[in-house]
Amino acid sequence: MIASVLTAFLWALSGIFARRSLLYLGSQRANLARQSLALVLLGLWAHSLGQGLHGQSLGILFLSGVVGFGLGDWALFEAFPRIGSALTMLLSQCLAAPIAAVIEWFWLGTAMTFLQVRSSAVILAGVALAIAPAHQSDIPAGHRVTGITFGILAAFGQASGAVMSRYAFHLAGSTGFALDGITAAYQRLWGGVLCVGALLLVRQLFRAW
Repeated sequence: MIASVLTAFLWALSGIFARRSLLYLGSQRANLARQSLALVLLGLWAHSLGQGLHGQSLGILFLSGVVGFGLGDWALFEAFPRIGSALTMLLSQCLAAPIAAVIEWFWLGTAMTFLQVRSSAVILAGVALAIAPAHQSDIPAGHRVTGITFGILAAFGQASGAVMSRYAFHLAGSTGFALDGITAAYQRLWGGVLCVGALLLVRQLFRAW
């Protein structure tokens, strides 16, 4: 429980800092720089005290990084300049929980209790109220719709990546491989960095063409 609350707090700080960084570097360059720095720092741990790039769950963690850190964070950084960090983090964080619960239910067979279903409904109702058009909103209508769409896509990416990561930990445990969280994040980041780098390269080539 404490780890989950701390994760949400750090994600909120990350959103604020990311909103500032993209003003200087642009959305996706800031995203790639952020992930590359994290890759280096986590790599120092993973290759010294962790498990590096080893383990039966490496492939699924890499794919989890492509979905969560790659596609999910790409959408996240496209939403930031359009609707701001507060609404973006609200969408991505609050919607990720019920989406992850549904994905895990269908994929891993983890049944949802009535309380969880009711709580998810309350979350969705609150998010719907938050993104409802305001009469005096300073966000242009076109940016608002596009930003909300990217925010929802970011939530799908984060939720899917989280469920895939849980499956990866289950896979590692079933094979007797002691996988720590920092190493798992490092292995995921490889997927994220390569995905964001490839998408950024494709976009630059398309714009040049």
